[in-house]
Amino acid sequence: MLIPNKATKKPQYEIAEIFLKYGDEYKRRNPVSAHHRKVMHAISVCRTSYLGGHKEKCDKCGYEQPVYNSCRNRHCPKCQGITARKWLAERMKEVLNIPYFHEVFTIPHEFNILVPYNEQIIYNILFKSASETLLSFGRKKFGAQIGITAILHTWGQNLSRHIHLHCIVTGGALSANKKYWISCNKEFLFDVYELSEKFRKCFCRKLRKSFNKLSFNHKAAELINSSIFERLVKEQEEKEWVVYSKKPFAGPKSVLEYMSRYTHRIALSNRRIKNISDNGEITIDYKDYKAEDESGIAPHKELHLCSEEFIRRFLQHILPENFVKIRFYGFMGGRDRKKNIAACKEILKTKVETEENFIEKEENICPCCGKGQMVKLAIIYRDNPLLTYLSIGRQGSSPPREYCYNFA
Repeated sequence: MLIPNKATKKPQYEIAEIFLKYGDEYKRRNPVSAHHRKVMHAISVCRTSYLGGHKEKCDKCGYEQPVYNSCRNRHCPKCQGITARKWLAERMKEVLNIPYFHEVFTIPHEFNILVPYNEQIIYNILFKSASETLLSFGRKKFGAQIGITAILHTWGQNLSRHIHLHCIVTGGALSANKKYWISCNKEFLFDVYELSEKFRKCFCRKLRKSFNKLSFNHKAAELINSSIFERLVKEQEEKEWVVYSKKPFAGPKSVLEYMSRYTHRIALSNRRIKNISDNGEITIDYKDYKAEDESGIAPHKELHLCSEEFIRRFLQHILPENFVKIRFYGFMGGRDRKKNIAACKEILKTKVETEENFIEKEENICPCCGKGQMVKLAIIYRDNPLLTYLSIGRQGSSPPREYCYNFA
């Protein structure tokens, strides 16, 4: 039996619950890669007795509770908070006292047919096309290198495939000799229509060059014919693509707040799951951006999916193993990254921000009395029989061990 981590306030429903109830049936009826099985397993056992943990006690009221370990998988909705805070603490040291701009590059949904068996290739083309486009515009406007942080997202609000790249771009550039900072207009960076045209041509050119590396399976089988493939690319090349330019950030703090929300986001958080019915229907909350009102606020709606369709949609957003979803370009990329940022800080007289400036210190306050501190008492070892329960193919597990080691 899975024993949940009682130390955290849980949403009413979780993705882990869906995988435990319907995951085995989904794997029997559909081909699931070893990597996807690994992710499903990690999410299913996250913060449960299967992974072990420790027991803690309040130093005021004596309240005790078990705290179980997390799986640390980047697709798990319960593991991104700590990872995001650690990543953010490092980025704080690099933020400059300049305006930052937010550009979003989206590829047409017609290319989604190529993605299932070519994720790494398509995503890499997107990164290269967007970064080359921005860097070329930066050289043209400033005669120097801008800095770019690019973050890949593959989903829409309804869990459909919606591949786009969020780019945080510096409002200015570092000169080649690293002695000058070239500033830009605080309200405007690049012309979005020119940016879109350049990006579109760059992406299509790179996609054509990758034709011999692509796999054409199932729905994409007919595209193995080069003339049909060329027709698809040409049709999309002649359309206008979506490159969205948001308002510039209101200072360095807002940049970091944005990063903390977007960098380690996954396709669906547990809190968006509104119901799991007995017949396997999953209800999720989503924003309908097509129905935005005059003030730009999108209404919340509910989407009902069968368990098989929910799992299918979620799994299509699992990134390839070891794929880097956050990348840096311009003076923020490469081996001279630290030297370049140090030079920018010296030129701009930027004060190095510390973690305390942006993130409140976490205190392990007792959830019972709200005054005492929770102190570790003992290690909880892994609950081995769960291996059989989760049907991952191991037999003869030893019985569970309780608190086998007490802290001094």
